[in-house]
Amino acid sequence: MAQIYCTILHSSDEPGELLQWHYHDDCTVNIVMAITVTVAVVITRVGDVHAQEAIVKILKMRKRISNAALQTELVEILKNMFLPSKKMIKEQIEWLIEHRYMRRDEDNINQFIYMA
Repeated sequence: MAQIYCTILHSSDEPGELLQWHYHDDCTVNIVMAITVTVAVVITRVGDVHAQEAIVKILKMRKRISNAALQTELVEILKNMFLPSKKMIKEQIEWLIEHRYMRRDEDNINQFIYMA
């Protein structure tokens, strides 16, 4: 049985994280593990993009929508790909607000308005 030791030289969420592998026997296992770490980070980012696209699509159709209705429609659209967490939805909404794709209604903070 192979003994595998891993030392992380530089820790980040970026693909291509620098890992130093110390192995005794089979190095193929090490390569698969390194690729898995990178793929997991990429899949998470693809999910973020899908969530952003779906939110913008919903807002384009509705122009104005409540937070609860937006989350419900978003889960309905994305359920075949993955189930987004509430934290992820909140992060993507904040990103879209920050980049001026949408804004909160000034009278009701639970309402979102699409910005063309």
